[in-house]
Amino acid sequence: MSNCPPQNYVLGLVAENENDALISATAGYAKLYLSRGYRYKMINLLAPNGIPELLGLLNKKEVAFVFAMAGVGSRLSLKEEINLWEAFRIPFISLWYDPPFYNYNQHMVDSLYVLNVYHIKDHMEVRQNYLLPSRGKSVHILPPCEIDGGTRNVPFKERNKRILFAKTAYNPEQWTEDWKRHSKPLQDVLWALAEEGTKDLNMDLCKSAQRLFKDNQLDVHDLDLFMGAAQEVDAYIRAWRSDRFARALLAHPADIIGRGWEYLASSQNKAKLYNPIPNKIYAQEMRHYKIIGNTSPLWRDGVHERVVAGINMGAISLTDRTEKSDSAFGHLPQYVGFDWGDDLQDVIACALKRADEIEEVSYGEIDKALTDGLHADQNRHITKIISLAQEMGAPPPPSVP
Repeated sequence: MSNCPPQNYVLGLVAENENDALISATAGYAKLYLSRGYRYKMINLLAPNGIPELLGLLNKKEVAFVFAMAGVGSRLSLKEEINLWEAFRIPFISLWYDPPFYNYNQHMVDSLYVLNVYHIKDHMEVRQNYLLPSRGKSVHILPPCEIDGGTRNVPFKERNKRILFAKTAYNPEQWTEDWKRHSKPLQDVLWALAEEGTKDLNMDLCKSAQRLFKDNQLDVHDLDLFMGAAQEVDAYIRAWRSDRFARALLAHPADIIGRGWEYLASSQNKAKLYNPIPNKIYAQEMRHYKIIGNTSPLWRDGVHERVVAGINMGAISLTDRTEKSDSAFGHLPQYVGFDWGDDLQDVIACALKRADEIEEVSYGEIDKALTDGLHADQNRHITKIISLAQEMGAPPPPSVP
């Protein structure tokens, strides 16, 4: 390490979240930076020594750039209200999987040293078309997709569990109770959007919200109101989809894992409900299942990581369709996609039948689908991120293989 240039640290910032999902994702990105010769440190901003540790490293001028999922730490500032990254002239990379409806201010950090990297094209379009401009740059870069042979060590025929569905639950009926406290025009907008979202797989939520806001004389430029409405409906659609899917699974040999499913306990049949588990354990458990269930957010361009992880290990991904997942995996026997107008009992029966028919998994075909359909080229991804960080002022990486 003595031959490394002084600014060779990449920092990953995290805060506590459910099942350590962000910590797990941040650690995954860290492996890519380590492969380029950087040193790496993860800092939990909510830990008692988190902020002092961060400032100590920044003051030593050992940091090349900083990154975080969901913009964690992007708005940190000094006492003079100067953005921290601007003050230290250190690039900050915000990596986004969720749409800008959630914490929309995090997407508008006004600093030349903060870069928004959107993994879903739909989400970058929301940033560009509906939020206020800022000096920070926004780009769309496909997420790194790891072709991980280490998850394939349980032959398909030897997997002794049938269906796994892991999701945090929100009862959609309870979710809409809060809508009753809103004004009549806003309630009308929320319910109209919710109805459209349950029917249209490819709904453009913000475009529809903009139209309905104008029809109901609501201010589209009031971002708290507009983004709040989009967030409410997006969350409702997620809850509605996962609820419908979980209810359909109850009659089948499925394990449903996650917080909040207690409201279905009295309806249990063959399926079993379990408390949430850390992401790391979940990834290990997936290897023993033949079918990985999934429901997606309201997006067109996205492919959920559960779909990718399931197919990567040779399992059948039973999921609601998106344009992206259809084009990437539609030709594989491991992909069973459905529309929300389909009979889910028929869809599940089809997946179970296919699981019984598969004798051997063609991992060569799967690898080609991941590479061609999702551009599973981690080298390309990390090269682009480092290049953008350098444009913002970061030194070059210590080594490039």
